[in-house]
Amino acid sequence: MSIPTVNVAVRVHLADGQPAQGAVVTAELDRPEVDGGYIVPRRFEGLLNDQGEAVLALWPNARGSTASRYAVTVRVGAKQLLQVSAVVPEADVNLTDIAELPAYPGKSAGEAFNEVAQAAAAAALQAVVAAQDEVETARVERAAGVAAFNDLAQAAEANVLQAVAAAQVEVENARLERVAAEEAINEVTTHLSAIAGQLARSNTIFITAHAFN
Repeated sequence: MSIPTVNVAVRVHLADGQPAQGAVVTAELDRPEVDGGYIVPRRFEGLLNDQGEAVLALWPNARGSTASRYAVTVRVGAKQLLQVSAVVPEADVNLTDIAELPAYPGKSAGEAFNEVAQAAAAAALQAVVAAQDEVETARVERAAGVAAFNDLAQAAEANVLQAVAAAQVEVENARLERVAAEEAINEVTTHLSAIAGQLARSNTIFITAHAFN
């Protein structure tokens, strides 16, 4: 949570009517303030432009509990050009419209305590909600991780099954090739045996015929 601010426009001219270009404008709270459980910064500062103008983002005194005011000063080096007291409403405003106004009424100690307690309770509730969101995010991420792991495991299992099936096919193909080779060898062997038998018979006939001659 950030401290709420409003824009306060400051315009300063020198005695000769020229813009107080480069002058430093400072707004400082005259007492501590707490808003929503946060300590309000005491000092705000800006620099006047070439038109002698600046806009300060100031915390509104209207939100305070201690009847605080701002002491606003404008200086060029050590020379003070302007010093006024101002109280800031909860709306954008010109410094000239809020200079030297009475302070907003302060709050009692009980009212201030209640505001701080309510702000603390709201901050605690936000912390609980944030923690619950983190837990839910972790749960979703863990579930997503488990799902991703399961997907990887299933994919790996499918790849293994495919590899086993492919290996089985290769083994079967090798077996069939071996059977075919054995059959071919047997066929060739049978054929050669038949040729050898025919040659043996032919030699026997030739020898017998020659004997008779």
